[in-house]
Amino acid sequence: MKVILKEDDANLGDKGDIVSVADGHARNYLIPQGIAVEATKGMIKHNELAKKGQSKKLAKVQQQMQEVADKINQTEILINTDVGENGKLFGSITNLQIAMAIKEAIGLDIEKKRIGMHQPLRAVGTFQIPVKVYTGVNASLKVIIVDKNAKKAKASKTRSQDDDDKPARTRAPRAKKAKPAEEAPADAEAKK
Repeated sequence: MKVILKEDDANLGDKGDIVSVADGHARNYLIPQGIAVEATKGMIKHNELAKKGQSKKLAKVQQQMQEVADKINQTEILINTDVGENGKLFGSITNLQIAMAIKEAIGLDIEKKRIGMHQPLRAVGTFQIPVKVYTGVNASLKVIIVDKNAKKAKASKTRSQDDDDKPARTRAPRAKKAKPAEEAPADAEAKK
C-alpha cells in the first residue's frame, strides 16, 4: 500500500514522501497514529500543491537548521562513566543520554529518534554520531566517553612508578601478643 507521510519518520522517510509499506502496517499503525494517509489520486495532487507552496518556507527553515547543524558539528560531548576492565562500560550510552548531553552542552532539544545510533555505545573511546537535524540537513556529533575514575587510576600509577625508583619498603608482619604463660619460659632462657 502506498501512503503519504504526514511527519518525518527515521525508517520510512520525510514528511510529504510517498512510500510503499505493508497493508497491515499502514492500516494498523501509520494511519491510526496520524503518521501517514493513504495515497489516493486526490491526496497525491494535494501533496504536490502543498510541497510547491512550502518550498519557500522550507528553504528558510533549512537555512536555519543548517546553522544548528554547524553548531552540532563543532560540538564535542564528554561523557564520564564507570568503566570495567578492557574499557567496557558498566551499562551503555544510549541516544537518550546523548540527546540530554546535547541539551546541556548547547541548549538544543533534539529528539532521541533523530540521533542515528543503531546500537548503544558500550566502550571507552571517541565516536562520530550522525544527527538528523531536519529534512536534508544532517550533522555529525563527536562523543568522547572516558572513565570517570581514570584520574584516580593515573594518580595511583604515577605513585607506583615513583615508588619503583625508591628502595622497596616492606612492612614487617605484626607480632602476636604472647600469652602470659608463654612469656615465663622465654624470660628464663634469656636470663641464662
